[in-house]
Amino acid sequence: MSHSRKRYIIEFFFKKLAFSRVVTIQGCRQSGKSYLAKNLLLELLPECLYLTFDQKSLKTFAQDNPESFLSKYKDSSPLIIDEAQKVPDIFDAIKFEVDQNSQPGQYVLLGSTEFSKLLKIRESLTGRMSRVRLFPLTLAECLELEPNFSKNSAHFLNPKPKVNRTQLLRHFDKGGFPGLFAVRDQASRNEFFQDWINLTIERDLTQFPGVAVDTELASEILKRIPLLPEPSATQIAKALKQDTRKVQKILLLLETLFILHKLSPFREGTGKPLYFLCDVGLATYLGADFERQLWTWLLQEQLAQRHFSTDIGSKLYYFRSPKGKFIHLIVENIKKKELSAMKLISSEKTDLRELEILKSLKNRVKGQYSSLHLITLGPMPRGKWNDSVEGYPWESVI
Repeated sequence: MSHSRKRYIIEFFFKKLAFSRVVTIQGCRQSGKSYLAKNLLLELLPECLYLTFDQKSLKTFAQDNPESFLSKYKDSSPLIIDEAQKVPDIFDAIKFEVDQNSQPGQYVLLGSTEFSKLLKIRESLTGRMSRVRLFPLTLAECLELEPNFSKNSAHFLNPKPKVNRTQLLRHFDKGGFPGLFAVRDQASRNEFFQDWINLTIERDLTQFPGVAVDTELASEILKRIPLLPEPSATQIAKALKQDTRKVQKILLLLETLFILHKLSPFREGTGKPLYFLCDVGLATYLGADFERQLWTWLLQEQLAQRHFSTDIGSKLYYFRSPKGKFIHLIVENIKKKELSAMKLISSEKTDLRELEILKSLKNRVKGQYSSLHLITLGPMPRGKWNDSVEGYPWESVI
């Protein structure tokens, strides 16, 4: 199939499966979870069985008889259940089963939402379940490039870019949804994105038991996020003339559905948590300017690469100066005493004064880190701006 691609997460998944009784694969709508399970995993795990609670009769049987449902498929190794969140009681039944048998690799649960109290799912599998996050395809996955896990984990930038500018800019238009990235026709892509938004708002957001959702407001929030200079809950509420608490409730639901990434401000700066869409193509479709496209893509790539590279010690932030200037991504590893600060340059007409915020941050954190990287990501080839700031081209992000 034209949209079939090797997923880098596979190796990470099998490591989890070898040690955990239950492994979840979670990600936003259309990120490729079902295809991964029905095709790639079935090839690699011949004893497994794939079932989905999208099938009404199966869902009903599992709701009424969760323990009997699991008993019926006990010989599967593992049993893969798609849309597992649609039958909350199955989680307690699985807990009982894995408590009787500590063998790893018994169940794989797929879902387009976080398995949480919002879905009336109790933390019954705590300590028994490992999580795998599936993001939309990275650019390297779209182009079927071999992963490079040996990159500097402090900033994950590649000194020798594997893609060219044309490939990068096309990716910003197409994004990484597996059913879309290979589609050339703009009208077909627009139709896909609009259908995706409609299903997300009208179906996914309304699945939380006991939670009333203003779907019209949710749609407006989704559309505003890629357009606002600072898409915080406060600024979104202000732009839409809505109560901030009402906006925050919807943002939490969108985050639970893996539709949004929340990026917190670095403690040395100012600002509030900012929200970004899960896919750069979606952001482009909704009107994001070039800097926001770059920022959305940078965050998405860094989150995905760090996840399937099992980089668990780093945390991501942004830095905002008191005057409202940005360093778009801060990567901090406290254990290793490492800090990388990445500032995006979105114009070929670079103003050297844009580097001053990097120098300001350096002064603020002086002596706190054994390794400090000050980086610009821009249109120019790799090189040194001065003795403290190193420049990378945008293409180095993969």
